Amino acid sequence: MEHGIPLPVNVAASTRETVRRVSRILVPIAIVAVTTGIGLLVFFELVSAFPL
Repeated sequence: MEHGIPLPVNVAASTRETVRRVSRILVPIAIVAVTTGIGLLVFFELVSAFPL
C-alpha cells in the first residue's frame, strides 16, 4: 500500500495559482487557434469547390 507524501499548504496553493495563471493564457490562445484552423479549412474548401 502506497502512502502519499503530504504537500505543505503553500506549495499546493502555489501550484493551483500557477495552473490558473497558465490556463488564463493558454485557453484563449487555444480557442483562437481552433477558430483560425476551422476558418482556414472552410475557406480552402470553398475555394476548391468553385474552380476558376
